[in-house]
Formats: sequence, structure tokens, C-alpha cells
Amino acid sequence: SDNMVGSAIGSILIADLAAVAGNRYNAGRPERSLNVFVDEAAEVVNDPFIQLLNKGRGARLRLTVATQTFADFAARTGSEAKARQVLGNINNMIVLRALDAETQTYVTDSLPKTTVRSLMTTQGSNSSGTDPLLFTGNVSERLSEEEADLFPPALLGHLPNFHYIAQFAGGRIVKGRLPILGTRKPGTPT
Repeated sequence: SDNMVGSAIGSILIADLAAVAGNRYNAGRPERSLNVFVDEAAEVVNDPFIQLLNKGRGARLRLTVATQTFADFAARTGSEAKARQVLGNINNMIVLRALDAETQTYVTDSLPKTTVRSLMTTQGSNSSGTDPLLFTGNVSERLSEEEADLFPPALLGHLPNFHYIAQFAGGRIVKGRLPILGTRKPGTPT
């Protein structure tokens, strides 16, 4: 419940884990992978944490990092550049609803642009004032293309519960929904 104590203990654990990762890396390729889950990661971010993100893969460490906003890292590290360094070392990013505009912009800036096509159809007719049976008509179509955001930043604030945008290593981008486990439809047998 005490921020300072929790942050200090978390930072010590991360620093110790960085030493373990160094030993695993130096001893050769370890046989087993180690999964590390860090919730409220901005509370424990420090230089050893950044080293874990940089070099943990060689020690077969898989870090899963959870945080609320980009500003959490910037406030903890003291600079936006250091916060970008932390987030730049994360291979896969899965983002649920984010209400903070700076976080929305950070996430969507890393997504590629897309081309949006629009088709405009117009119709017209004209009749002569002297001969009402004489008229002309026209129909035209115009196809235009413009570059747009693949996923506009503001939409991150409107994602429904359990929906996400993910960008995986290798450039794959997914809009998905996490399944709700342990529920069943009414009327189905157990």
C-alpha cells in the first residue's frame, strides 16, 4: 500500500532478476524459458529493467509488461526520451482501451497508414424552357484515394471491454477481442 516501499522492493527484485538473466546468458543458452509478468511496470522501471528488455531474450526470459499510460513511464524515468527507450524495447504491444491522448497517439503513430478509396456518384438532368420534351441527363462517377490512419487515435478510447489493437514483432497488426473464459450460455448443459 506504500508507494515508496512497493517501488523500492520491485526495483530491487528487477535488479536481481537482471543479474540472474546475466548469469543465464553467460552460462550458455538455458534449456527452459522463464516467463516474467510485471504489472504496473512504471512503478519499478529502472536501468536494470531496461537491460532486461534489451537482453532478456538471450537469457530466454519472456517479459510481459503491463501499464496504464505512456505518461507513467515518463513520470517515473524523468524524461520522455527514457520512456520511449523503455517502450521501444518491447517487441509486441497489445493495447486495450486507452483514454489518455498521449498514449493513444504513441500507439497509433507506430501503425502504418492505409489508403482509403471513396466513390462519388453524381446525376443531373436539364430540360429546355421552350420544349419541355427535350431534356438532357448525365451520370458520372469519380474514384478518389487518400491516405488515412489505419486506426485513428481517438478510437482507442472507444474500444469495448476486452477489445484490443495489437502490433506484433514482424509487423503483423490485429484488432481482436479477448475471450471471456468460464461463462456459458443460458440453457446449455454443464
